[in-house]
Amino acid sequence: MRSWEPGLPSPCPERYEYEGAWVADSSTGYRARGAMDKVRRVEKPWGFELWWAVTELYAGKILHVEQGRRLSVQYHREKDESCYVLSGRVRLIKGPSLARLGAWDVSQGGTWRNTPGEVHSIEAVEESDILEVSTAHLDDVVRLEDSYGRADVVDASPPGRTAERSLTPPTLMLLDRDQIARKLGVSRSTVTPMVEHPEFPGPMGYFRGRLVWSEPAVDGWIERFHAERTAQRDKISQENADVPEASRPIS
Repeated sequence: MRSWEPGLPSPCPERYEYEGAWVADSSTGYRARGAMDKVRRVEKPWGFELWWAVTELYAGKILHVEQGRRLSVQYHREKDESCYVLSGRVRLIKGPSLARLGAWDVSQGGTWRNTPGEVHSIEAVEESDILEVSTAHLDDVVRLEDSYGRADVVDASPPGRTAERSLTPPTLMLLDRDQIARKLGVSRSTVTPMVEHPEFPGPMGYFRGRLVWSEPAVDGWIERFHAERTAQRDKISQENADVPEASRPIS
């Protein structure tokens, strides 16, 4: 049986062309070959993608990520994808929500899967190529954070729920330990036990391998901290003022 090749007449009238890939109308029951007549290169701010397969059932890409560049923190509503590191080394960031992200370094030969609703991102520790095979939901991406200004306007709904759009979304600023130290005017070693205190706000997740905290939450904690210290000083001053002068120790 002769298989269809690019340039030959269509094997069935129901087929259509999507970015150079011939796919069939699923209502006919016919499965087109699904090969692209040429690899499509898609430029990205972090590198580029090579689309080598697009069908009604699956898609195949190679992601080339420049060293130090990072993909958006995102999730998919329906898309299910599996990845394999062809070369280089990446930092995989993923978890069930933005507040519960973990980070792992994945070298050549490493694999992982991103299921629908799972928040994820990668950062290239070295210049890297990643093979990605996924379901054919090519436009299914919700960007929660992005270094290149492409974040979607979404609410705080958990992954999998329809995101509400707003005209004036709040901007979430994140701080690592060094930035918190500069904000407080103290050393980083002073910040370490501070952020481990049970009353300190919990971290939002990882960014470039570092724990990060919400700046508004940190600011709120700093305000309460200063208020408590001021109240303690006022209390001590008042107690000293209530002590008779004769009873005060001679300095």
